[in-house]
Formats: sequence, structure tokens, C-alpha cells
Amino acid sequence: MRLEDQVCSLELAKRLKALGVKQESAFVWMRDGFSDGKYLLHERPKIRPDVGIAAFTVAEIGELLPSGYRTTRFELSVGNVWDCDHPSTVDPDDETQANTEADARAKMLIYLIEQGVVKS
Repeated sequence: MRLEDQVCSLELAKRLKALGVKQESAFVWMRDGFSDGKYLLHERPKIRPDVGIAAFTVAEIGELLPSGYRTTRFELSVGNVWDCDHPSTVDPDDETQANTEADARAKMLIYLIEQGVVKS
């Protein structure tokens, strides 16, 4: 499995940062200074831990979610789809479905922060 599939996407990482989620993760999205400036995934630099945008792993997002939230993988004709939900609540209209488990969890965390259920 690729590392990019085990961390949240750059788009969701930016949203989490904008929502004020503390930027503590093992990996970061950083601009590549040698090519066209696109973002690449790196281990968090020990010398400058303040650079980049936190690329939260599946486990790190799991720690940020309230207890009871789980992810489930569905095999559909279009491929695998992950969904994150709580067994005792209504699913927020497919807002938490994604192609990777990390993105499904990140979408749920964003939803819960925006609804005021979780503080960032």
C-alpha cells in the first residue's frame, strides 16, 4: 500500500488546518522546491517541525475522533469505498465516504468540527 493512501489527501489536510486542528502528525505535505512547486509527502522534519501541512494518518485521525466512530470498506463496481460513521447516529449524507480510509475519517472529523461536536 502506498503511503499516500494511508494519510489524508492534501485537500483535506488543508481543510483540517484551516479549521484549527493542531498540526501534529508523523507526515507532512510540503511544497517541492525543485520542480513546479507541487506538494509532496514527507516525514515531518525534525529540524523544522513547523513546516508543511499535517498529513494525518488513519491512526492519528482515529485518535482525534470521539470514541465509537468506525470505518467500513464497501466493495462496489466502481472500486472500494470507505465510510466513517457512528453506529448510533445517522450518516451525514455520504459526506464521509472516500476512496481511502484516511480520507473517510478526515471527512468525518471535518464534519464533526463544523457541526460543533468536536473542538479543534
